[in-house]
Amino acid sequence: MAMLLADHIAAISQPQHPDALVFTNSEGRPIHYDNWRRREWMPATAAACSDGAGFHDLRRLVATTMVVDGIDIKTAQVRFGHSDPRMTLAVCAAAPAEADHTAADRLEQQFFPDGGRGSTRAKKPNFSARTGPRTRASGAETLADLHLDGRAARI
Repeated sequence: MAMLLADHIAAISQPQHPDALVFTNSEGRPIHYDNWRRREWMPATAAACSDGAGFHDLRRLVATTMVVDGIDIKTAQVRFGHSDPRMTLAVCAAAPAEADHTAADRLEQQFFPDGGRGSTRAKKPNFSARTGPRTRASGAETLADLHLDGRAARI
């Protein structure tokens, strides 16, 4: 991305105008948001089968991708220019269903390493004598089944 921007700036730069605009309309004037949205953004989102997507949806997509790909939240925070990592998590990064299911599977492996009640792997419970076996009021068969419309259900 940085190379594309550098090439664009090199192609339009005019040595006699160091303060020239980087992005302009076809006449070299400032871009007006409404025109840009109608002429550029909306056709681009339609071509990408993402009608109705807003510009900030791209930020959320990038933040979510960074987090899912294992980029630490502090790095994501700095890249997005947020003063607090909570802002990055609360506003930008979403929890995709696939990541949520992976988390549920890992929890199931921790609580039911040999399978057990609530697990699809075997029938032997693996709770300590202190806590005893538990039942799920939700009726879910596995922890992964507890994912409901993007929210985690209570066990």
